Amino acid sequence: MSNCSLSTQILYNNIFRWENEAWRIQPESKCHLRIYQKGNIFIGIAEQLNIHTSGVQIMSCTEHLASIVYYFCKEHYGLINRLNFKWIEFDSKEANRLFGFVDTYSLVEFEWFENRFVSPRWVSKTIEEVREIICLEPPKSEVNYIPHDKTKY
Repeated sequence: MSNCSLSTQILYNNIFRWENEAWRIQPESKCHLRIYQKGNIFIGIAEQLNIHTSGVQIMSCTEHLASIVYYFCKEHYGLINRLNFKWIEFDSKEANRLFGFVDTYSLVEFEWFENRFVSPRWVSKTIEEVREIICLEPPKSEVNYIPHDKTKY
């Protein structure tokens, strides 16, 4: 791992729930969300939970979820500029063990249109590259659910 000039702090490390108005079959979904701050950069890492119990897969609604988390960061942590927001998706082999998948990380790049993220482009990353982006190892700590007002986002 390289030396990082800025320290990184974790702001959020919990189950995050959101509503999917477009997905009437599964109107509420959840993921494990970590939000890091490194200087003026905010990094959201959404981890897919068990695909059978967590609602819509994060990859299927990534622009919606990333937009919700962006506005959550603006309101709660003072994020000022969308260009200072990075989005990473993590599909763990534990969440997908029935299918024999391995851990995968993707940095997702977006366009901005009508005050939300659109047109996602996934760039595969290794765990080492993700550590480089956030300057620390993603924690393996216990998750505690802290409720938030999901109707606001």
